[in-house]
Amino acid sequence: MYCSACGSPITAGLKFCNRCGVSLNKDADEAKGSSVAGGLLTAVVMVALFGLGIMFSGAIALRKGGDMNMDVVALFMFFCFATIAITEVFLLRQLSRVLAAPNRKELLEHAPPLFQPAQTSARELHPAPLRDLEPIPSVTEGTTRTLAHSLREIPR
Repeated sequence: MYCSACGSPITAGLKFCNRCGVSLNKDADEAKGSSVAGGLLTAVVMVALFGLGIMFSGAIALRKGGDMNMDVVALFMFFCFATIAITEVFLLRQLSRVLAAPNRKELLEHAPPLFQPAQTSARELHPAPLRDLEPIPSVTEGTTRTLAHSLREIPR
């Protein structure tokens, strides 16, 4: 069995190619993407229906039950509608990303590989120049000098 993206031989049962990392289980990826898209589409519809229901029932409750004037009710409806609209925009944006993912995968499959071999021959390469490094003093050197004085003293 060979990888469809890079053509390298692969072992049966692998989920990803060892060489290029492409997913070898295309059916599961497509099924997962369609279930996510269905869930997001359901969320868009439910947020719209429940949000508008809460907005209108809240406006009626504020007007009749709370004896609020129309300015307060209109302000409440504006903020509810703004919240619903922002939520819908984010959900639709995420839905468009999920739906565009298969097209993006096709573009990535036909893209040139990320790693390109060097165009320079081995004869043109030069070794890195060596630097003269100063020797690093020992960690215990300072400790030994400090304790040498205490060893020379005569105990009383």
